[in-house]
Amino acid sequence: MSRVKERKPRRAPVRPCGRDRPERVLVLCANIGEGHAAAARATAEQVRRRRPGAEVVIEDGIAAMGSLPRWALETNSRVQFRWLPGMFTLTYLLLMHCGPARRLGMFLLNAVGGGLLLERIRGHRPDVVVSTYPVVTALLGRMRERGELEVPVVATITDLTGLFFWAHPGVDLHLAAYEESLHMVERIAGPGRAHWIQPLIASEFLSPRSRAQARRTLSLADSDKVVLVSGGGWGVGDLEGAVRTAREVQDATVLCVCGRNEAVRERLTDAFLGDERVRVLGFALNMSDLLAAANVVVHSTGGVTCLEARARDCPVVVYGFPVGHARANARAMDRLGLVRQAGSRRALTRALEEALGRSPSPAPLADALPDAGALVVAARPAPRPAPQPRSLVRQPLAWAAASVLLTGWLLLSDDPYPVIARAFEAEPLTTLSTSRPQVGLVIEAPASDMPAVAADLRRRHARASFAATESLPACTMAALKGSGDGVLAVPGPRGTTAWLHTSRWLRRRSSTLVPPRALYLVPDKGFSFGQYVLARGYGRPVRGAVRVGSDRSDRASISPRPGEIVVVELSRWPGPSRRSLSEVLGRLDEAGLSAVPLDALVAPSATRTPTAREPATATAPPSVTTRETRNTTVPGPLSCQLSPATSGASSTGTRT
Repeated sequence: MSRVKERKPRRAPVRPCGRDRPERVLVLCANIGEGHAAAARATAEQVRRRRPGAEVVIEDGIAAMGSLPRWALETNSRVQFRWLPGMFTLTYLLLMHCGPARRLGMFLLNAVGGGLLLERIRGHRPDVVVSTYPVVTALLGRMRERGELEVPVVATITDLTGLFFWAHPGVDLHLAAYEESLHMVERIAGPGRAHWIQPLIASEFLSPRSRAQARRTLSLADSDKVVLVSGGGWGVGDLEGAVRTAREVQDATVLCVCGRNEAVRERLTDAFLGDERVRVLGFALNMSDLLAAANVVVHSTGGVTCLEARARDCPVVVYGFPVGHARANARAMDRLGLVRQAGSRRALTRALEEALGRSPSPAPLADALPDAGALVVAARPAPRPAPQPRSLVRQPLAWAAASVLLTGWLLLSDDPYPVIARAFEAEPLTTLSTSRPQVGLVIEAPASDMPAVAADLRRRHARASFAATESLPACTMAALKGSGDGVLAVPGPRGTTAWLHTSRWLRRRSSTLVPPRALYLVPDKGFSFGQYVLARGYGRPVRGAVRVGSDRSDRASISPRPGEIVVVELSRWPGPSRRSLSEVLGRLDEAGLSAVPLDALVAPSATRTPTAREPATATAPPSVTTRETRNTTVPGPLSCQLSPATSGASSTGTRT
């Protein structure tokens, strides 16, 4: 069943002021990275140059929608970039390839923040509205289609891919930074609604600036090879890996721009303290001189920085942030020869060698192309597209219900966790690599039995980490610490809503645990993906490579190997539980292995005195691996540093 219906505005429309030429221009951007804000500033600069008397105002379009859209788009993006890059990629692919998901998202965004944005626009009484952020563009296009916004809307496009986000049939004019985007934009928005323009960069990048002049300003030697490493406005990507790779180039000076990410800047400053070949910088206001002085720039994403580098004849290597739109955009630009994409440090080394060996070849500045200012001041409302047939199947309510059910299943059920964890390389640790003949022993027992179990372990010259599902009495904690044992947190009950308190459940126990943070035990059953997301800020999950209980008949068949985590479930002490623990320890003795807590297995001599069964020599802290995951290291018992292959944390400079 379908019908064609003329859409009527649900809100009071914003009408033009009746002036013959634009006198007020409103530019809407977003505080997501620095590229959208830089494009907004460049657009405003070009409009003022074309129309000196015009009033140009730059507003944060996301902030104008209210706190909930700002959290969903800005804060959530920041969290995903740093801690859940795989989730950001999954969201991007879903919205990119699923039209109903895009329409549902825009419906919800318009329902929550569309009215506030329209009121903000009405307060400025603009003659033209310009958007530099794709989500704001889509929302403005929807308003134009429904007659809620009658002033012309212009959208800027600085990417090569994901154009379903950047273009909209309701937008009157699209300004594309790349000629290759025009065809797809016109397929989405309609013929004649896209123009290729000059780069949306500040005028200082278009002014002649020699490499020697820029290096004198930055106190750099003319004979040095200069590599600029940039993480954009948020300082994302594997900046440390890029700096270390660039340092291997002979006679190279590395300049690292960390943007507004002070945590990454402090970490890199400490990492390269005393290295005269490395300079760690914060948010750079002199990016024009940095690009003019550099022989090559290693950038984590793309967008406006690549346009600025082309204007300064500085080759670009994209490395360190292979998620979502950044990966798709880098691949497209690499195919066109605009940048060089490096997916690993080895590929980055080859790309740097090629870039440093090239001869300068200044690119044309595209003076023949119109600039954004000329097209903005000449913008007029385009004919509104005819209403499209609407089907009951495509109603937003149906898609909203389906999305709620899917989200609930993903967060509450323990079925999707193994699959999603494997896809995002976030599986629990089962093995801690070590050079000693040791295994990590974890005991699950009632709190009242823990002192007796610890005493029994002490007589057998063994130690363990006790899994605590609740707060332990002070006397129990004292007994465990006196025995040299550790305490490991376990997420609380899942339930319908109890899983929402997972993070608080773990944090409440962090002050009494040994070690206080970094690791927690995943239950054998009933652990959901929602619990994993909430516990991500607490530490890394661990799960037994060998798991036995007092009611199981497979104790005699266990054959643990060094570094594996052995979990023993004890239900009643002494009775069967004591016999079960004795059999497990006997199997370890036969294999020549000793049982230690997990923190001692991670750093054998960092915090504890060796027992009678442990050698007295100290070894370097070993690395942490799973059977499927590589390149993950645990430098000490209280912190875990994750590699780019396992998580986005270290690639964005954040330690968990």
